[in-house]
Amino acid sequence: MVAHWRTRRAMLLDVVIALAVGSFDAWVSLAARLTASGSIRPGPVLPPPLVIILFCSAGAVLLFRRRWPIRTFLIIWVLYLTPIAFPVLQPFMVLLVAMFTVSSTLGRRPAVWSLLATFVVFGIEIVNTAPVGVRANTWSWVIPTLVFDVVMVVLVWVAARLRYRFAHRIAGLERRREEEIRTAVRQERLAVSRDLHDIVSHSVSAMTLQAAGARAVMQQQPQRVRPALDAIEQTGIQAMSELQRLLQVLRSDADYVESTGAATRERLSRLPELIEQARRAGQRVELVVSGDPCDLDPSVEMTCYRVIQEALDNAGRHAGADVVVRVQLEWLPPRLRTSVVNGAGAARPGVRLSTGHGLIGLAERVQLVGGELETGPLPDGGFRITATLPVTRPSMDRTET
Repeated sequence: MVAHWRTRRAMLLDVVIALAVGSFDAWVSLAARLTASGSIRPGPVLPPPLVIILFCSAGAVLLFRRRWPIRTFLIIWVLYLTPIAFPVLQPFMVLLVAMFTVSSTLGRRPAVWSLLATFVVFGIEIVNTAPVGVRANTWSWVIPTLVFDVVMVVLVWVAARLRYRFAHRIAGLERRREEEIRTAVRQERLAVSRDLHDIVSHSVSAMTLQAAGARAVMQQQPQRVRPALDAIEQTGIQAMSELQRLLQVLRSDADYVESTGAATRERLSRLPELIEQARRAGQRVELVVSGDPCDLDPSVEMTCYRVIQEALDNAGRHAGADVVVRVQLEWLPPRLRTSVVNGAGAARPGVRLSTGHGLIGLAERVQLVGGELETGPLPDGGFRITATLPVTRPSMDRTET
């Protein structure tokens, strides 16, 4: 609706400009014919109706100046060469409007050529009105000629170029704004996808391992099935709670990154709960903490938690439940080193759950908070994930998560 109104307003403005400048040029030429009294070079004279038709036609051509600026200028320029044969004609405003359109919408070369071509027409007008053999009126002709045929043309051209630069600057700012919006949307999507992966992948992996373990001992040790089912139920409830929280944030008007930031402050306090959950799934997890703990930036704290969570999931999926997983937190201010090492093992048959984006998401998380992530296999067949994180997040990244 707004674009349609702008188009109609532009069309109405073009009609008004075409009528105004065409009528002005026709009036100037007719008035010059009546008041020339020998001050214009002698030559043939067009009848008034043809003068009106000529300049109204030139004004009508201006209606196409936005779509075809160069073609419009060339047509008007050719029409305004008529003073060569008919000196009494005084073309003025229509050509200036056409030159302004070319200079304000196109590059430097078309703008310069339009200026030079305009000076050709105004040069013809200067020749036609130059006094011959009259010294007393020389200065009274020179000053108006400089003002109207030289200075005004240059001022119109300079104004057009300033408008061109201003429009390009505005367009550049708009492009930059659109790019910032696209970047923000991508960051929001990445943040959502990482949280979805962490919630769904971890919970589904834990429930699958529990179910696989329960099926393995169902015949020989049926008493161990009930705890596994309880663990599956609790994990499912927790996953649904996390998903509901995530959906509430997405449905709200608040920024996702800002909305989820406050909920991550106590993530490391839930580390024993995470390890206990892994142990209930059959994993043998050891936790070693060294150094003096200190306060962490919420985003760094969440990243540390997610590194350990993803590493435990990977160990359960790819190494099985019988291997030992060693989780180590080394407080080395201003850095915190988190490493998860699992030995070699075989995953349970049928339990090969992986989205293929876990380590990629971890690398993105760690990089966003100014840390480093190292992953790779060990000589004995195990696997290590090590994240070195800053105790405080770099200030330049405070707006990201």
